[in-house]
Amino acid sequence: MDDTFYVPGGPVIVNTLGEEYLSSFRLQPGLLRDLARATGGLAVVWGQRYYYGGNVVPSGVYTTENLRFHSIEQALSDLAYFAQHVTFPGLQDQNLTAPNAPWIIIGGSYGGQTSTFARIQYPHLFWGALSSSGVTTAVNDFWQFYDTVRRYGPANCISVQQRLIDIANSILTSDNQSSIDEFKSGFGAQDVTSNNGLASVFSLELSADWSSDREWVPGRQSPIDSRSSYCSDITSTHLPDSVSARQKATARSVIANGGWANETELLLPNILHWFGRITRYFQLLCPSPKRLDECLSEQVPSPYDWIQCTEWGGFYTGYVAGSPDRPDALPIATTLENPTWYIDRCRKTYNFSHSYDGPDLHRVNKYGGITVSHSRLILSTGAEDIWRGLTPLAEQLQASIQPNPRVQCNGTADSPHIIMAKGGHEWDLDDIRAAQYTHKVPPLVVKAAHALEIEAVKRWLAKWKEAHAS
Repeated sequence: MDDTFYVPGGPVIVNTLGEEYLSSFRLQPGLLRDLARATGGLAVVWGQRYYYGGNVVPSGVYTTENLRFHSIEQALSDLAYFAQHVTFPGLQDQNLTAPNAPWIIIGGSYGGQTSTFARIQYPHLFWGALSSSGVTTAVNDFWQFYDTVRRYGPANCISVQQRLIDIANSILTSDNQSSIDEFKSGFGAQDVTSNNGLASVFSLELSADWSSDREWVPGRQSPIDSRSSYCSDITSTHLPDSVSARQKATARSVIANGGWANETELLLPNILHWFGRITRYFQLLCPSPKRLDECLSEQVPSPYDWIQCTEWGGFYTGYVAGSPDRPDALPIATTLENPTWYIDRCRKTYNFSHSYDGPDLHRVNKYGGITVSHSRLILSTGAEDIWRGLTPLAEQLQASIQPNPRVQCNGTADSPHIIMAKGGHEWDLDDIRAAQYTHKVPPLVVKAAHALEIEAVKRWLAKWKEAHAS
């Protein structure tokens, strides 16, 4: 908590965290601090118990038994209890519990889901809420995750990735075992028995680089096409150093078996660099003496993963180009990344019964999903946020590739809808040290978002005073 700007009668402004590490970083210069300064509020950072609860989960042992009460509903109940019973050190003389004081909840991503649903579930406790990139929609088939990168990423890199993934799809889904074995040998993955597990790594680095590229905080930015990046590797037009004749022969055969024989020499450097890049990733993922097959098949239990498996989904998937309600363009992730594979992995990881057929999506979607709305609720996202497809400001409706009509609406002065041009995940919640502020940092779209958000919260508090004049 930070009471630097608090004046009696001011609001309690709570930043609900998602799976981020709990620290005081949210109390640095940024939206939470700016809101407190503008309103005479108390700034509070609140962590959900299963991520920061100490002895709630003994020694971080995330078994099914220990995680059985981990749910969004429980998190909301915890937050409501906190709001009604908390005593803030040094402010014991102030009646700051809800609903005696105006409570404003802000959060991003999973924390944005929490802030949104808290406003809906407990409107008598939480006077207003802000959801930055809040993932309010639960789906099993989240194909938009990778497709955001396809649509906005560097054209040359995306074009190469589409071809490499098409080759992987064609071979791994074929009945030609010798072709599959030869393909796996390119990555040194001959012992891998799960084609799905192998395919699941082919787009990870690209999506991670994209998320890093969309950062604006100094020190966190890493251009997606920087010299050491995944894109830089796979788009190289030069053969790797020390490549052998056998490796070239394997690459040429893989390209032909994957259906791109007419571009063999053009794709040869790309696929050889791809083989090397993924091989190095495997070496980091699975250091000796563990077997690669074991590393790719295991899933480490975690609170985040539990929520995915039990109620949220959000599984990153590929698609068949031109299939119903999917783009005509080649995807950048394989069709082997599909809900069936993820659900089976959940079943094995948490020893669910055979009757388990995936997360109970209704537990999240009952709050409104992509159509979620409420009075005094700010919705924001980055235009190029990789998670945007699960937010209320998604570009497309979940069941189709039809545009979401909501994004054409700016909302209202009380409940603005904010889409930050070229923005990434939680852009308006990122905080930086005061010394890092310049005329370009934060970006103008972030400063503009903050201005709208602060003005909306001031309006909420004016209404609070009117409603509680007595």
